[in-house]
Amino acid sequence: MVEDDDKLIRSFFNENKKEIEDNGFSNRVIKSLPRRRSLTASVVAIALTIIALILFIVYDGFLGIIYLFRDLFINFAQNGSLNIDPSSIVIAVVVLSVLAIRKICTLS
Repeated sequence: MVEDDDKLIRSFFNENKKEIEDNGFSNRVIKSLPRRRSLTASVVAIALTIIALILFIVYDGFLGIIYLFRDLFINFAQNGSLNIDPSSIVIAVVVLSVLAIRKICTLS
């Protein structure tokens, strides 16, 4: 039954297919689109990323992540539940907020 309906729909659209003339519309739309990021924005983004990586390494970010997972595992093994430190939640919220703001800024 569904296959018959699909065949009828395909045949209808194939029989009633009409080409619409473009008259250069697509090219005008492409030319009116905003350009990609400027060189300044790219340089600033790269510089801030490098600064963030340097601070992450200087302040032992890897060690902090390892300790976090170790403490979570030990806490879960001892208590059967996760009691997460509020500072970890604040850090996670800040990082996720920055990522969300960055994503929103790239959409505009």
